[in-house]
Amino acid sequence: MAIPEVGPILGVARLLASLFGKKPVHPHKNLEARLIARGVIAELPKELPFSIVDSSGEQYPGIYAIGLLIWNRGNQAISGSDFVEKAPLQVKIGENAKIAGVRMLPENEEADCQASRIDDQTLKVEFDLINPKEYVFVPIFITGNPHVEVKVTGRFVGQEEPIDKMALEVKASLGERASALLVLAMIVNAVPGFFGGAWLIHQQYGLPTIVSDPDSIPKYLMIPFILGGFVLGVYFYSRVLYWFQRRSYPEGFPLTADLEPPLRESIKGLWRTLFQGRKQRVSLSIFNWGKPVVLPARKLRRRTVEDWVQ
Repeated sequence: MAIPEVGPILGVARLLASLFGKKPVHPHKNLEARLIARGVIAELPKELPFSIVDSSGEQYPGIYAIGLLIWNRGNQAISGSDFVEKAPLQVKIGENAKIAGVRMLPENEEADCQASRIDDQTLKVEFDLINPKEYVFVPIFITGNPHVEVKVTGRFVGQEEPIDKMALEVKASLGERASALLVLAMIVNAVPGFFGGAWLIHQQYGLPTIVSDPDSIPKYLMIPFILGGFVLGVYFYSRVLYWFQRRSYPEGFPLTADLEPPLRESIKGLWRTLFQGRKQRVSLSIFNWGKPVVLPARKLRRRTVEDWVQ
């Protein structure tokens, strides 16, 4: 009996082990800064006899919070002394907003970190040490445009990737794109799926068959028909609720539903999410409640020769 050759088998085993096994990693530093939240702290229209005032007496029409996460995703510690003198870690916002305050919330309470305001649009962030997998959360309080663009700059010794990951804020994930595709498909299918499916079922099987013997109707007819009926039912139900709500108030009285984006704008937002990879937001500010907000598209920075530090 011939002994099978084991060389190819061992080669395949090594290949699988290299693909699915734990890969060795070289020492590297990777500091990542990205936005994880935006929110309204307080807003007051100028017509009201009140003011939002800070401890120095300066008044603001509104205060908004931007949540910045600084995270060491490498396997080596990063200290403040690693940053070069000419390129410290800084946070810059656009000209259409102004920094009103900032806090530093490190994961380790014993960490020494601080943020100082250089001017109305720039912060300098300093820390003693961020160990691997540790983070510092930086709530930045601003006034002006709550959706202002934010940039993070800085260079440190051993840097492998650019720090700024702000583009992730507006980039839709694969799951969000899949959800947008599903919702768009249901909306597009609503009218032809329901009425076209009902007509085909009537012609071939008779409409009473939907109730008496639904299993005899092919799935390719029943599924579009049911989904179309569901979407149309939800839409007309919301319109009926709005009609009853409107009757409870004087004519022309503004309702919250009046400020919600129309179906056309919602479809545009889903389209941008699916084909352009851009997230869709709706403003919660009292100054433009319900207005769709589309942040400008940004690309993740790629490392260039200027990022190398010897």
